[in-house]
Amino acid sequence: MEFCTVQGLIIKDVNLYIQHHLEKFECAPFNIFVGSDSQNTTKSTVYATAIILHRIGSGAHVIFHKETIKKINDRYKRLWGEAERSVNCAEILRDGTTEKLIKLSQPEGIIIDLDFNSNPRWDSYKVLSAATGYVKGMGYKVRAKPESWRSVYAADRLVKNRTMGADEKSLEKLRLVYAGVK
Repeated sequence: MEFCTVQGLIIKDVNLYIQHHLEKFECAPFNIFVGSDSQNTTKSTVYATAIILHRIGSGAHVIFHKETIKKINDRYKRLWGEAERSVNCAEILRDGTTEKLIKLSQPEGIIIDLDFNSNPRWDSYKVLSAATGYVKGMGYKVRAKPESWRSVYAADRLVKNRTMGADEKSLEKLRLVYAGVK
């Protein structure tokens, strides 16, 4: 699974990247949130999974993985795919050094945000109970709407190709700096 920053920097080893990021701010407490969202297009389904490294009191850093697959017409299967992708991402983070740093940063470890509504009037409510059981069964703390706004918001913006507060000109400038062009 390949990740990148919202500025376009490709991350080959997500655990090493997060380790460096957390060590850079070793005194600061962090929360780590993982969430996914999906969107159907005419011929495909697009999934975005976001990892939010939230430095408490000082903002957040977003990295993500995005994939496009053959269109999933069954709404519940597509929503279940969001839960699976979030858990798969958290499992990658739980592997190795990053998990030790995550435990140092917060006692709860990784928190998975589900883009499922706790209000019965929404379709995603029908998947909520099963998905919550799945995530908890894998050993993660789980939150659903309306409490799950952080990583779900980021994933929603990413899956819909919207920027998160920066315009394209600023993002291109950052891409050039990361590429070594001044």
